[in-house]
Amino acid sequence: MKSLHSAIEKVQTSFPSLYTKEDVISVLTSFSQEMKEELEEELKEGSTQVISRDSREEFVQDIYQELENLGTDIFDDYDLSMSYREVELDDITLNETGIERAIRDVVERYLTKEETN
Repeated sequence: MKSLHSAIEKVQTSFPSLYTKEDVISVLTSFSQEMKEELEEELKEGSTQVISRDSREEFVQDIYQELENLGTDIFDDYDLSMSYREVELDDITLNETGIERAIRDVVERYLTKEETN
């Protein structure tokens, strides 16, 4: 809203042009009102989902639990090598699809839970 007031002030102090200052101020004010109404409508429709502060810690723990439940399926591939008597892990590839699915499942659960509250 500060930027709108700043723009109106600039118009008021600017050199006259084809449009009157009142015309430009009217357009800016109308534009601002339309943007505000659109944002309010989007919020009413629920197009913006937010996890409440109370649920965040539980949300993070649930994601961790889902990933932990993948067990060794969290890895697609890994490379090992021998160094003297020790086995070294050289490279590891994570199961991107499995991780995405686990996180998506938790997010969907929480969005559904927040919608019903």
